[in-house]
Amino acid sequence: YRQAAPYIRLYDGRLPRDVPAGQPQEVLITPALGLHVGDVLGLAQFELPGATTQVRVVGIWFPKNPSDPFWNAHPYDTPNGCLQDCPPPVYPLLFTRGGFFNAISTFNARGNLTSQNVFAVSVHQLYLTQRLLLTSQNISGAITQLHAYRTELQTALGGVEIPLRITLTTRLDTILAALQRQLQVLSQPLYMVVAQLGGLALLFMVVVAMLLIEARADTLATLRGRGASRIQLTVTYLLLAVGPIVLAGVAGLLVAAQLAVAFILHVGTPPGLVSQAYLSRSAAPGDATRPAIVGTLLALAAITLAAWLATRGNIVSQRAGEGRTQRAPFWKRFNLDVLLALLCLAGYVELSQFGGLSVRAQLSQASTTADPLQVAAPLLLLLAGALLTLRLLPPLAALGSWAAARGRGVTNMLAFTQVARTSARFARLTLLLTLVVGVGIFALTFQSSVARNAVERAAYMNGGDVRIELDQTVQGTQLTDVFNQNMGQLPGALATAPIVRLGAHTTDDLGTAETNMLGIDPDHFAQVAFWRSDFAAQPLATLLQQMRAHVAGPNAGTADAPIWALVSASFASGLHLRVGDQLTLLPEWGAEGRMTLRIGAIVSAFPTMYAPQGGMGFIVADEADLLAALSTRDIGNIPHSGPTEYWLHTRGLSGEAAAREAALAKLQLETLVTSITDRRALAVALEREPTSAGIGGLLLIGTALATLLLLLACFFQAVIAPRHRGTQFAILRTLGMTGRQLLALVLTEQVVTYIFGVVGGVLFGLVLSTATLPFLQFASALDDPSTVGVPPYILSFNFVGMALLIGVLVIGFALSLALEAAAALRAGLARALRIGED
Repeated sequence: YRQAAPYIRLYDGRLPRDVPAGQPQEVLITPALGLHVGDVLGLAQFELPGATTQVRVVGIWFPKNPSDPFWNAHPYDTPNGCLQDCPPPVYPLLFTRGGFFNAISTFNARGNLTSQNVFAVSVHQLYLTQRLLLTSQNISGAITQLHAYRTELQTALGGVEIPLRITLTTRLDTILAALQRQLQVLSQPLYMVVAQLGGLALLFMVVVAMLLIEARADTLATLRGRGASRIQLTVTYLLLAVGPIVLAGVAGLLVAAQLAVAFILHVGTPPGLVSQAYLSRSAAPGDATRPAIVGTLLALAAITLAAWLATRGNIVSQRAGEGRTQRAPFWKRFNLDVLLALLCLAGYVELSQFGGLSVRAQLSQASTTADPLQVAAPLLLLLAGALLTLRLLPPLAALGSWAAARGRGVTNMLAFTQVARTSARFARLTLLLTLVVGVGIFALTFQSSVARNAVERAAYMNGGDVRIELDQTVQGTQLTDVFNQNMGQLPGALATAPIVRLGAHTTDDLGTAETNMLGIDPDHFAQVAFWRSDFAAQPLATLLQQMRAHVAGPNAGTADAPIWALVSASFASGLHLRVGDQLTLLPEWGAEGRMTLRIGAIVSAFPTMYAPQGGMGFIVADEADLLAALSTRDIGNIPHSGPTEYWLHTRGLSGEAAAREAALAKLQLETLVTSITDRRALAVALEREPTSAGIGGLLLIGTALATLLLLLACFFQAVIAPRHRGTQFAILRTLGMTGRQLLALVLTEQVVTYIFGVVGGVLFGLVLSTATLPFLQFASALDDPSTVGVPPYILSFNFVGMALLIGVLVIGFALSLALEAAAALRAGLARALRIGED
């Protein structure tokens, strides 16, 4: 009882205690038994009426939340409303352990039992789960052990003489299997993020390595002319890179677990959800071994590729390449950008049909791993877009040269001509810039979309600012009158609306299907409810006005007075219904007869309403009509004259939640309330949901690092490029170009490429966000697949963040341009002629 006390709602009395044998034992009862504290209850066996005992009621209770895993799915309620062939009702009595055995001991003494008429006793042994011992690594092993234990129980006691029936009833293996399925589903967006960030890191390595190697272009060309092979030069640079890359891989392996724990604690999970000790135990260093090896091999491959490309020319081709690109890039010769675009298209087709998280959750893909094509689709989209942008760079630069030639001065014309004729020199940095900006736009859009959709999803789940659900023993009874009188007086309440919620199923002539029903007050609903224009083709005010105009009255639900109702599009399409059609439902509340409804309008979504799993959508009707229909079909004299919950519109000031709870306690209503949910707190919880917050944080950190790498690449190029073009600068100075003109030439070249890369990055970042983010609807909605994508996902572009990102890049570009300008102004003919004099 000490463990159960936090989960028990004690309506009256106290918990039972041990009393001496021979006295009435103390018990707890549920309200359905209809007794009071202090009553004495006589118990007798069915087959042995002479074996009796007495117990004393000391408390009346019910679980606070019967669906809480603590109760292990045990039903403590006593069902009613049965019409025929009813089994005897079972009223649960809760003893202490000693009191239970004292009570049943009298049966054997008074019943003269023999071995032939021993009464049956069920013994339940409850094993509590040590959750902190479960990690993603040992889930499969735990499921296997549970299956083995179940098999062992079925065979171990087969030779016992006393008849035994042994079963292992647990949902742990089901829960773990569902969790394992969720981990596999949620791994896909994580792999998408890692693919993008990893691709950017490798591209940075290629760009910087090629810049560093090409800074020694004259030396490399001379060596090639003296007999050094391309393989020898590539292996030389690779050997220089092996040491740092291997050390980086080992260092990453050693610190990966610590970095992961620090990241999760500060970004990926709400404070207090899990402890640092649990995370440290779960994030095993060995888990990073495979990524570390893969990353090291990819880095070595990137350096090898950079060295191979940078050493492909001799002295003649190197000199000729300074004035014009001699050969089209590999990707352009083989139309690699077109091929990537086709692969990207295939990936998004598969993603939309089979790989979207909503689809994967609905299909419950339990054993599938992330599809490489789906994972790579966003990266392929960005890379294909960037390469297509680079294909446009030479013709657009040539167009700029043509336009500049018609103006005054030669500097701009030379700059555009240089970009058009030697586009390969600028392509690498432009490609990196386009990808970094694109990923940055994607990350910012992801974060703002998560925040917006968390707010709107919380509002949809809650209905109003505050949702007060009544205890099931109060729902639909006259006890709700006291709520009707006091809800509007609660602290912070600006408006209230009563709500009736129940289930129903269609009749046989339409086929049997479950549905959810909601009764609303059309006069007050709009004042408290969250609504979005895409929920229905008509405004909410129009729908409520039509509902008020079609009140059915006291005979609501009969064939002569059908209830005017809103139905979901899925319900209408599933039953092939149209506006104006009538249908008949069987409600769950003791309705012996049928309830007739007429479809007044079809909506796409409605706050708090989801299609039940395996059901046909939902129905919304006037609360008064719904209660009138239910009250005329009572069974067992159970009136259905009140709401099941209330929605409140509140100011949202600090301290109002505690004041409302205190007000309910003062009115002695807190024991009649099952839950009070605040929309604002729910939105914060959803926004901080570990998966969304983790991936969003990883994207932002990755974008910040990618931006830093991009600026480093710009600085490297600013320092190295003038050295590579020293002879060209010296000749231009000798031909009469002033230092200011040379500076303008260099700045114009870089500004053109920067603008081109930023514009392309913004464009394809927006395309990437629009194409990808709608498929990443996940978070805690995967606990119930029917809630995925409800309400519909909406993109939210963070234009302030985008402007800030571009502003940071502009500052970095200005610094790199200043470095390049300073290096270019130091170039002279004498310095250039001394190159290679040794």
